[in-house]
Amino acid sequence: MLIKKYFNFLAIVLASATILLLGLSCSVKRDKTVVTNHQELDNLPTNVAAEVDDESAVVEVVFPLADYVTNRTFKVFGQYVSDRFTGYHNAEDVEVTDKSSQHAVTAVADGQIIYKKSTSGYGGLVIIRHQLSTGTVQGIYGHLALSSVGKSVGDQVTKGEVVGYLGADKSRDTDGERQHLHFGLYKGTDINVSGYVSRPEQLQNWLNPTDFFQDQGLISQSVGQLKYSPGSVTGANDFKLSFNYPAGWRIEYVPQINALNLFTLSGAGSARERSQVFMRWFDAENFLTLDTVDILDRQGGETAGRPSVTYVIIKKLNADDFSYQPSWRNAQHQVTDIKASTGYTRFYVIAQNPTLSEEAWGQFLNSIELADN
Repeated sequence: MLIKKYFNFLAIVLASATILLLGLSCSVKRDKTVVTNHQELDNLPTNVAAEVDDESAVVEVVFPLADYVTNRTFKVFGQYVSDRFTGYHNAEDVEVTDKSSQHAVTAVADGQIIYKKSTSGYGGLVIIRHQLSTGTVQGIYGHLALSSVGKSVGDQVTKGEVVGYLGADKSRDTDGERQHLHFGLYKGTDINVSGYVSRPEQLQNWLNPTDFFQDQGLISQSVGQLKYSPGSVTGANDFKLSFNYPAGWRIEYVPQINALNLFTLSGAGSARERSQVFMRWFDAENFLTLDTVDILDRQGGETAGRPSVTYVIIKKLNADDFSYQPSWRNAQHQVTDIKASTGYTRFYVIAQNPTLSEEAWGQFLNSIELADN
């Protein structure tokens, strides 16, 4: 009787151990990291979040082109453009440096091809309707060689599947444009082939791709600094100075008022609405102020080794809003004017978004270097 009880007890212990081991095995399997966009884990860039805690956090999307994060260097979402095209860019352009190689464009998620046609401004254009857990969105893939797109309208594609390849530089496949991917995300159900919108409010029907990939865990907060130098932004030839700015920012030239706008890549709306620093200039002998603002404080000093004055200003109640400038320019904020040289010279007017931290503002001002005008 004792022997029988002993074996019953031993059987229970062994069964419990087996269940525990199976549980541990399942736990290890659930915690397996999922790597996307044809990248090995060791080769993922530092600004791509690759860690997945459990199976419920499996990322639904991949990037449409290799080096997506680092190669958004020209036209980004919400940026005002005035070249061959005019308007607010409703997508992100992803550049390529090696124009002699083929560059595969992949579907960012499962979906169905709903448009495949040569289109003015794009050359080859493919639109994929993607079904995500957060809803339906249309992916706009522009400047593709249509001859490399093997599937047709109505066909299904899977996440990470090669849709086609970028068209050759300045060819019919790109409608004469440089070789790059124009990637947009449209929230409506209609087919929309526009690459720009004429008014900022029209951007509300488009998703900012940076926010989209951040929400999916593929982009983390950018670190490091970029550098602006004279002539590095098309049209901004009058800004003869250099400065550093955060890697998560970009710069647009505002041609209507000859200004520079430094804005965050992330965020809804136009680049003007995401402005952090706004910069203008004037030529004069002495510091000047607008008669449309009230000066709440004035402090003289030195910036970039040159005489400067820092003002706290607010627009007068009866004055018109600042045209072509971010809305925060109409509220109380700080402006630093820097005198480039002696006598009649250039003055740079550098305005700070009130929400920008004093630490970030100080780092920006300390990085400014002026050329002799």
